[in-house]
Amino acid sequence: TFSLHLPILLEFGQRKGFFGAVGVYGDLLVASHSKIKHGKKRDNEKHYNLPTALPQAGVTARVGYQRIYLFGNYSLTRLFQNDRGPETNILTIGLGLGF
Repeated sequence: TFSLHLPILLEFGQRKGFFGAVGVYGDLLVASHSKIKHGKKRDNEKHYNLPTALPQAGVTARVGYQRIYLFGNYSLTRLFQNDRGPETNILTIGLGLGF
């Protein structure tokens, strides 16, 4: 997926030491594409444009030291449009570098 991501964060702590942040975010999905391969032959590929929901919203949290931080995002909206896919929410956990 390709999306525009807008976080709104409340930060606490010091940038030269430990810090944290909590907040909300909004995503606007611009495009999505999936490819499934069956075997090694190229003619066995199937391309899909999945019915993802265009607006996404969720909560986010970050904790870190100096410029390195861990983050977690949880989507409060479903990934797919109603009745067009499984009922699933996105959970993202990662490592980030700030400047």
